[in-house]
Amino acid sequence: MQIRQSLCSLALAATVCLAMPGCAEDPAVNSDYRLSIDATDFDIRHCNGAVRAMLPSLSFATSACADDKVAPNLQYCGCNLMLDSAAGQLDPGPIFEQRGAALLRMGEIAHAIQDYDAALNLQPGSPRALYGRGNAHVENHDYGSALMDYNEALQRQPDFPEALAARCWARAIWHKTFETAVADCDRVLQEHPDNARAREYRGFIFLRSARYAAAIADFDKALAVAHPSVNALYLRGIARQLDGDADRGAADIAQALALDAAVEERYRTFGLTP
Repeated sequence: MQIRQSLCSLALAATVCLAMPGCAEDPAVNSDYRLSIDATDFDIRHCNGAVRAMLPSLSFATSACADDKVAPNLQYCGCNLMLDSAAGQLDPGPIFEQRGAALLRMGEIAHAIQDYDAALNLQPGSPRALYGRGNAHVENHDYGSALMDYNEALQRQPDFPEALAARCWARAIWHKTFETAVADCDRVLQEHPDNARAREYRGFIFLRSARYAAAIADFDKALAVAHPSVNALYLRGIARQLDGDADRGAADIAQALALDAAVEERYRTFGLTP
């Protein structure tokens, strides 16, 4: 909500910019706001005419930029249009945060980190930007950097369940000290018992700790909130098999593979296979 309100304010300022001759079209102005992304190549692939046609006005672009549930290239393009329209007229930090989120969902990890860096240069210590950059570091398997970002985000905003759940996951993978990781997920679930991601992460830790019944219980609750979750289905299948329930475990695994065949390889890294 806070980001959406910020972007709405930016859209108002951008509307003023659009009324000024040459403001939005001046390449010298816009170049400062594109940073290191090569617009000629990157935009042709991700923000082409077909995508731009879905954003007929600045209000559409603002909504797309603020919405992490729309197609990632649509979100990316919406943020670009805002940056182009508002160049030189306002602080683009919140837009870089949202464009970083879009790039992360597109698998453009290096570009995502660049946008989060830009957001943090413009608004130092932003918890949302730190959280987003931490997520990008996790995708790069740079768990030490991810933990530093999550720690700072939580120091600045202690009531931040997404960052706490993400730190739970990073600690479980990198440190392999499950007690501190579980403590993070426990804190999230005390206040937000329906947080499916924290349930999934804690279930993963219980599974790796051979606490199969506890793992299954967490996966059950995660699936009750966010069904179908490929990760929870697959991991519950493995937990059920290890707990002696071979048939229901195989059914979970088959359903997960039908939804996303890559899930098997994703967890093979952790030694979790049927």
